[in-house]
Amino acid sequence: MLLSLHIENIAIIDKSDIDFCDGFNVLTGETGAGKSIIIDSIALLTGVKSSKELIGSYGSAAIVSAVFTDLTDGQKEGLSQLGITPDDDGNVIIFRRIAGDGRNLTKINGTAVTVTALKEAAVLLVSIHGQHDGTKILEPQSHISYLDEYCGIEPQLEEYRSRYESVKKLRNRLDRLTEIKNQRDELEAALKFKIGELENANINVGEYEKLKSIRTSAQNSAVISKALYLTDSILTQDENCISDGVSSAVGELERIKDIFPSVSKPLEILKNVKAQIEDAALAVSELVLEHEESEYSPEYIENRLYTIENIMRKYSSEANAADMLKKYKAELDLLADNEFELEAAASEYKQSLSELEKYAQTLSRLRSDGAKKLSENICAQLKELDMPNVKFEVSITRNRNTRGGNKYTVNGYDSVEFLIAANIGLKPRPISKIASGGELSRIMLCLKSTLNSKKTDCSTVIYDEIDSGVSGSTAQKIGYKLKNFSKDKQVFCITHLAQIAAMADHHYKVWKRTEGSNTRSDIRLLSEQERRTEVARIMGGIDITDQLLKSADELIKSTK
Repeated sequence: MLLSLHIENIAIIDKSDIDFCDGFNVLTGETGAGKSIIIDSIALLTGVKSSKELIGSYGSAAIVSAVFTDLTDGQKEGLSQLGITPDDDGNVIIFRRIAGDGRNLTKINGTAVTVTALKEAAVLLVSIHGQHDGTKILEPQSHISYLDEYCGIEPQLEEYRSRYESVKKLRNRLDRLTEIKNQRDELEAALKFKIGELENANINVGEYEKLKSIRTSAQNSAVISKALYLTDSILTQDENCISDGVSSAVGELERIKDIFPSVSKPLEILKNVKAQIEDAALAVSELVLEHEESEYSPEYIENRLYTIENIMRKYSSEANAADMLKKYKAELDLLADNEFELEAAASEYKQSLSELEKYAQTLSRLRSDGAKKLSENICAQLKELDMPNVKFEVSITRNRNTRGGNKYTVNGYDSVEFLIAANIGLKPRPISKIASGGELSRIMLCLKSTLNSKKTDCSTVIYDEIDSGVSGSTAQKIGYKLKNFSKDKQVFCITHLAQIAAMADHHYKVWKRTEGSNTRSDIRLLSEQERRTEVARIMGGIDITDQLLKSADELIKSTK
């Protein structure tokens, strides 16, 4: 059960610490007092998506924490499987901080956990029916999840979905291979053309830049030749060339180095210069020969550059052209193997689809068995809530594809929709088309109560304005139902109805107050006298008369 709740800087709640009890707990207060903030805060502890908008004006972060105690053996076992152990007092403490700078933090018993881990743990501890959950029942696509939850077929559903994903992948592969086959001739011709074009071009990476350099050289051949020959002559060929001059200088200094050691340094420099001149002379001589013996004619260079540029316009670069040639050849090989692959893929898909159908049949059978029981259960409960002639049915139909075969989805091949007829002589029709607000509230209460009763290990259940659209004796009967449900679980209910508030084992009031420029909200447990006044307020409004107080007393006593 939820033992205590700490809320700090969430919306208009500055700081609040609340202790709760088991049994039937009711929360009341004026509209806008902050009742839903309490539920939203607890919802944060179940792992719902957080928002910076929740952060109040009293700090830079919103904080909520709760202590859950009196854990059942089932809860302990489930938590143990998640690696969570109760503390020395047998409690589980959940903490969550939503920070404006995004540095959020979630802890369970002092250990940081992910929001996903929080969700897995919280589902064992608390179940919340929010104000907006009632609208979900108007969405037929949500009905199958309610039925599956009632039937308890999650393991079978997971097994089916695993195979469904495999079949989807096989179907995609089969479609791809079939498309290749249908376009085979066209594709084969296109691939052969592209391969031939690239092979004939025979492009090598770096060839384009090399040819451009050669073309530039050819265009300036006379200037280049003159410079190379002149340089070669100056270095080694002339009668008074640099090389001979430096060699003579080295020889002269060599003759006097023993008698005049000071020449050692310039001698060493000249030797290095001589070696560098010889290297430069050799390099220039090679360039002279290369320039004289160029293997590329101007016509060849222009034609080759034209070919490469055409290819590069299609493939952006020489390297990409080489990669695409390999890809085209691989695709051509795939076409050759396509027939065999297609037959193998078709056989594998057919076998997998047959297996999937068996799993879908199992789901459908379990749903059909559960649908009848759920219909009877909901009908019986609705009759207790002033709908004596109601008919509630769970319709299960099979989805069909355009060829008339089974159409599979992540939920199997079933389509589920809740139908209702509130009066005698009417045929059950979709809830979304005919149910009133009060009827929807009662249906949702019965559905949630049924589902929660099957969650034997979830000991805390919260209903946020489940009584919307009802009044009078119906409201009182809803109160009795919630009260009876609280014999086995800790039940919370936010209500605006005196009939339900009067049945509470523990009555909490949420109110807001203005302090200077700030508005604050808080919650506290009411004494018996305060509870009497609050029930009278709900019944009568602003002016609480003696008669209203007397009526409140009578209403509270009538629930004992």
